[in-house]
Order: sequence, then structure tokens, then C-alpha cells
Amino acid sequence: MSRASSLAMALSAALALGACAGEGGLPTSEAPEFQAAGIGPACNLTDLRKATSALFGSRDPANDIAKKFTSKNQNTAAVTEFAYQLFGAIEARRESGPWASLDPEKGAELTLQIIACSLVRYSDTSLEGINTANAHAAFVASLDVDGFGTYAVGAGSEKKVTSRNNSAGLGVGTDTDLGTLFGGPALITGRV
Repeated sequence: MSRASSLAMALSAALALGACAGEGGLPTSEAPEFQAAGIGPACNLTDLRKATSALFGSRDPANDIAKKFTSKNQNTAAVTEFAYQLFGAIEARRESGPWASLDPEKGAELTLQIIACSLVRYSDTSLEGINTANAHAAFVASLDVDGFGTYAVGAGSEKKVTSRNNSAGLGVGTDTDLGTLFGGPALITGRV
């Protein structure tokens, strides 16, 4: 089986986090589906900022993005853009380095914290109702250091999801982009 077809299989079983369908903005804070399903932590802005600093260091611009999550906008559509900016920062850091042996753990923790403070859909139904440790392990595997994991942010016009260092890819079709496929930006994670 080729690496590309293995990635296709991984993507079909992957975790996809799409933007919340209620993009019109919610007047009040609401727990995301990730929390409601019992597989994610409640939003803690201090934990989000600590996880960002743990992965990127205290002087990285990613910290400025994390500070845009506030007690007034957490778990609303207002932070969706910031969530995907942080997901993208994790992806970029992994692709361009440095990416150390403990970074998959740190990236997984930050991913969970971003989800906890955002209003996103968690589409991997195999993890519904399962504890946070299993979701954390899935993200660690997708952020591996051996090159077999996929952690990619797809926006409206991107038509390909690639694995680490662009070594394999899965196109979504000539008439479909990831934004259409997932109804907005999406974080695609999985392991080949």
C-alpha cells in the first residue's frame, strides 16, 4: 500500500475540527461539543496560555494570539479565527522546526486547550464519551517526530492535506476544497 493511500485511510479515520456552524456570533458563552461529549477539559485561559508558552516559549508571537482569548469571548464564534491561527502555528512549528521529542506532547496539550476555549465541532465519533487521555494520545500520534502523523489546517481554498514535510498528500477533488468539505476551516489530524 502506498504512503498516499495510507494517508487517505488515515484521513478517513482522522480527527477533523471544523468551524462552528453558528458563525453568526453567539451572544453568550457556550460549551463546545468537545466538552459536552465528555472528552475535553473546560476552558481555562491560564492553561491555554501556559500550554502556548510551553510549546513556543514566552516570546513567540503565538502567545499574542493566545491572549486574544478572553473571559468575554471564550467558547464563542469570536475566537474561531484565533483558534485556527494557533492550530496553524503548531503546524508551522512542526513543519519548519525545531520540533523536539517532547513537542508532540506539548502540541497535543495546546490543541486540547484551544478546543476547550473555542466553539468547534469535533468530528471523530470514535472518541465520543471517551476521556481526555485518549484524545490527547490521538493528537500526540498526529504530531509525531517520525514523520507518519498528519496535523494540517485547511482553510477555504486549500485542496490538499499533507503529512509532515509534505511527504504524502491526499487531494479532496477538483471541485471541492477543505472549506467546502468541512463547512469552514478545519484541523485534520491522523496517523498513517
